[in-house]
Amino acid sequence: MGAGAYSMDINPVAEFVGAGTVVRRIVPLPPPKNSGGAKFGDVFVSLASNAPVSVTVTIVTQTGTVPLGTVNVGPGRVGVPRAFQAGDLSADISFTVSATAKFLTAFVEYTTTP
Repeated sequence: MGAGAYSMDINPVAEFVGAGTVVRRIVPLPPPKNSGGAKFGDVFVSLASNAPVSVTVTIVTQTGTVPLGTVNVGPGRVGVPRAFQAGDLSADISFTVSATAKFLTAFVEYTTTP
């Protein structure tokens, strides 16, 4: 069994956007539970921020969306409360920029199976 990871910044497009700006990104997920062409096993997503921030997370699936609600992040890293399953395609992640919380990163970890 192998493993891998990647990260995706969920930062404002312009460096100097003001407080109150909502930043939203779609984070693609590897197909969990051996559901794709490549055989991925478990998938885990965590979020990291430079300051405390409330993040809204919705999982996009093959049949619709699954709102996970608000995840409180930072400073530091916290896991997204979801056991990812076959049919999960991406995570729709958004947060509101504040005077201190300007940077957010999604970190996706996965296992692979032979």
